[in-house]
Amino acid sequence: MFKYKVTVKNGKGSLNESKTVLVKSKRHLTSEEAFDKASEYYKNKYNFIVESADVSSDSTISVYVGTWGKYNDGSLHGEWIDLSKFDTPEDFKNYCHKKLHADEPDAELMFQDVEGPAWVRSVISEYGMNYEMVWGWLGLDKWEKPVVDGYIELYGIDGFSDFDELASAAQDAYMGGEGQDFDDWVQDFFSETMGHMKVSDFIDKHYNWVDFDNAKMYMDNDGYGYNEEEDDYEEVDDDAAEEWVRMGYSTVQDLIDNSLIDWPFVERDYKIELSVASNGCVYYG
Repeated sequence: MFKYKVTVKNGKGSLNESKTVLVKSKRHLTSEEAFDKASEYYKNKYNFIVESADVSSDSTISVYVGTWGKYNDGSLHGEWIDLSKFDTPEDFKNYCHKKLHADEPDAELMFQDVEGPAWVRSVISEYGMNYEMVWGWLGLDKWEKPVVDGYIELYGIDGFSDFDELASAAQDAYMGGEGQDFDDWVQDFFSETMGHMKVSDFIDKHYNWVDFDNAKMYMDNDGYGYNEEEDDYEEVDDDAAEEWVRMGYSTVQDLIDNSLIDWPFVERDYKIELSVASNGCVYYG
């Protein structure tokens, strides 16, 4: 039994908010087929049309297994196989040789298509499979897989002696962020790591990260710099704004809460030292 997680959005009535559903099938489905199956089910049961869905099959790796002999004879006969169903590569190969293609002595397996994380096409092709890499990844916990996926996307798999070394490097470099936009991750990470820092120490080290323009606006609104003789307000300069922030706030969290952090500058500087994968995972280096 194949299982697919489908995130249904923009529903109606009781399904107005995003909802993750499980689509089951006795055969392997493409992403489009899994989406159609979910759409039909929710239309019939809840009488609404699914406007969009995200079909995720990245928790496993599936291959369509034929043979070179059948292919050379003009046949694409084979089967989609979920590799996570097999504990070892030997179990997988035994199934292919002794059951799926038992009609062909000494069958030379041909992997005609593959589904899973984007990087798998670099280790599985018609000509073979990097079994150590594939089963190493399949053996990871669910939360570890996106960390390794993002790392491979950014740095590739070359230069590692085995999968364990690659997975260890990914975990060592990983800083969080899976499934988040980078700006959201930056704000969460910034608050956790610098929220309790004293404002004066923070300004000394990260002057450009303070939004002094907002500070000046607050000062103007509070009537700061009023000149009684001129009956007018003097323009607040940078030095005055810095002093006002130093004197008026205790911790960096106070600056965060009062919109006194210049987030674009923070994100820009973080990106100099950090790398971000398409799944949101952030790595040092």
